[in-house]
Amino acid sequence: MALIDPDPANGLRGPVTASMSFYAGTNDGQPPYAYIGINRTPPTGQPRNNTLSESKVVTVTDMRGIESRFTLDTFGFQCVADNRISEDLWRVLSDAAFDWNDEAVIGKRLHGPVEALLKKEVEGARHVAVFSCIKRSSDKNDQPKASAPATLVHVDQTPAMGFERIDLLPLELQHSVRDGSMRCRIINVWIPLVEHVFDYPLALGDSRSCREEDLVSVKTFLKARDGENSRVRYSKDMDFYYWSGMTRREALLVKCFDTRLENDATGSRSRTPHGSFKDPRIPSDNTTPVRKSVEARCLVIG
Repeated sequence: MALIDPDPANGLRGPVTASMSFYAGTNDGQPPYAYIGINRTPPTGQPRNNTLSESKVVTVTDMRGIESRFTLDTFGFQCVADNRISEDLWRVLSDAAFDWNDEAVIGKRLHGPVEALLKKEVEGARHVAVFSCIKRSSDKNDQPKASAPATLVHVDQTPAMGFERIDLLPLELQHSVRDGSMRCRIINVWIPLVEHVFDYPLALGDSRSCREEDLVSVKTFLKARDGENSRVRYSKDMDFYYWSGMTRREALLVKCFDTRLENDATGSRSRTPHGSFKDPRIPSDNTTPVRKSVEARCLVIG
């Protein structure tokens, strides 16, 4: 079973027109909610969620070859090239026996290299703390231990949940963030766990092109806590990007919360809408490898 060669000639590079899923209201007229994962179940008789979605065709621009244009403070996301991934992180990512379901092992072996990566790549980062890791796979045989690719366009935290996460910090840092003397960001580190990502790549919305009125807070019920995330209504003005053929020695940094930039004069915003899409250029009878990835969600202070 051969891999698809990620050469531009095979049509898997460049802009792609694809269908993406957006928020479209609720089915009962009530505030939106969702029970997420297998570890939280709703009361008897209550559906797992009351949200509706709609598919819209969008153009997704390829970042390959122009990676340096994209920064966290402007677009809300950033590319990390293969020569920037440390050997410590690479050893974890390339370990076929690594148990992605063992939180103790993840904490011991993954958190340190991810935190070091963010301190190197994110301007001003002084303190970094990983607070959750999620493995995703498009292979149904890996589910439910691995989550499926998230195809609904969303932001992981609402501003209220971002400020709540600050409570996880040591008291001294909490005070510094809350009095404005230090900046707090929530940044996801998204890394492939396969040689190349072809299908279900991650699409990232330019944060400046997403209007506040297109974000909808959804109450979420998770394994360990209740929270909120933001779903995104479709807008023809929103611009999306992806990084074609990502390798397991590349990473994406995706900002979901920022205490500093929300009303910056440049128009930059504190959150990045994102979601995966099925690439229509890949035939249904293809031999493309499944998409597997890990995302580490991190508090970045400084």
